[in-house]
Amino acid sequence: MVYRNRIRVEIAILFLRTTTKSISDITWHCGFSTVRNFNRVFRNVTGFAPSEVRNMTSDDFEKYGTGLYSLCDWFL
Repeated sequence: MVYRNRIRVEIAILFLRTTTKSISDITWHCGFSTVRNFNRVFRNVTGFAPSEVRNMTSDDFEKYGTGLYSLCDWFL
């Protein structure tokens, strides 16, 4: 379950960083049943709220994201 949630969060990060989709749309696209659950899992995995990740500058994302988002680093 932990691995699956991490993959879902990494996909969510890709959506947050590369699209303008709403957080609720991203929630459903990543397989979470509720926005509340998505926000909780996202914060547990990353230490940030989804809106904080969306609003990070590229420099902030590189600073805080190093080592956490291996899949995202590969795509971004």
